[in-house]
Parts: sequence; C-alpha cells; structure tokens
Amino acid sequence: MKRIRFLVVISLLCYFCILTVKGQTITTSSDSTVVTTTKTTPDSLSRGLLGTLKSWDKPSRAALYSTIIPGAGQFYNKSYWKIPIIYAGGITIGFFFNKWHKNYLLFRSSLAVATDGDSTTVDVFAARFTNDKGVTDEDRHLQYLSRGVENYRRYRDYNIIFGLLLLGLNVSEAYVDAHLKGFDISDELSFKVEPSIIQGPGFQYAPGVAFKFNLNN
Repeated sequence: MKRIRFLVVISLLCYFCILTVKGQTITTSSDSTVVTTTKTTPDSLSRGLLGTLKSWDKPSRAALYSTIIPGAGQFYNKSYWKIPIIYAGGITIGFFFNKWHKNYLLFRSSLAVATDGDSTTVDVFAARFTNDKGVTDEDRHLQYLSRGVENYRRYRDYNIIFGLLLLGLNVSEAYVDAHLKGFDISDELSFKVEPSIIQGPGFQYAPGVAFKFNLNN
C-alpha cells in the first residue's frame, strides 16, 4: 500500500510540473536569451481543465467521473439504479478483504511465535495440537499454521483483484452505457429486423427473419 501511495504522489507531482513547464515560453536570439514566464494561477488552471473536460464526448466524461468517484459516471448517465449495486459489491469485497487480512495476520503472528525457539511463548492454536499429557504435535501444528498463512494471504489477494475488476467494470460500464444512450432507437430507424413468413416450394410457408433497410433517411 505504501508503494502505491508513493507512485500516486510522484504521478501527481510530475503532472503539475508538466503544467508549470507548459506555462513558460523561451525565446532565443543570436545575441541573448529571453525567458518569458506566464504566471499560472489556480483559477486559470481550473478554467483550463474545465475547458479540456468540456471538449470530451459524453462517454469519455462518464468514464472519467467513474474513475474519480465510483458510480459518478452512472449518475451522469442517469442510471441511478446501478449505483447501489456498485457500492454493494464494493462493501462486500471490502468486508471479505478485512476478514481474510485479519486471519492472515493472526496466522502469521502465530507462526512467528511457534518458530521463535522460545518455549515460554505459546501461540493461540497450540492447544489444538496438544494432547492430555501436554505434548504438542509440532509437525501438524506448524503445517496448520503455514497452510493458514498461505490460504488467507491468497484469499486476501483475490479480493484485491476483485476490487480492481469492480472498479474497471464500473468505468467501462459507464463508458458503454453513455454510448448506448446516444443510439437512435426510434421507430424510424434506417435498419430493422422483423419476423416474417417465407414461402417455399409447393406453397409451403416457414417462419423466418426479415431485414429491412430504409433508404429515405
């Protein structure tokens, strides 16, 4: 997680550095070099970003909104009923991620205690493998802890993948839905598919499909 945060911060810094460099004009002559700096203010930056955003088509804007805030693209497309589904999926994935991560940490710390070589420290799972005489089956004990660490780490990582897939689906759905809303679905389409009856040899009829093209539009 720290590495991801670091990459995000570096990306933002590079982005603002590029914007600052774009605000500088360098003029070179044979005698001297003149550097003219255009002052970049937050207001001008905001106007520039808004102007760029307005030049985008609706599908691109919907995808951008959903990238920034999950469900915002669906809100922009007025597909309000999809927003609870997105957040229900996110809450479910977050719940299981938290559950598997806690179990992973528990088994990892228990394995560290079981293998520290200190007989005075006992992990919480040791009693399961200790008989009535107080003898612990160390092989089964360590195998159980190692398997728990591997399984819960894998379950946790799966939930990270599911979360990323949900975010990607959220963005792609907003983009595709915005495209579909721009299609003409009126009765005056230039291309239609309708059921039809096909006449065969011997005055026999069979159901079929007719494709009609309207060249008047």
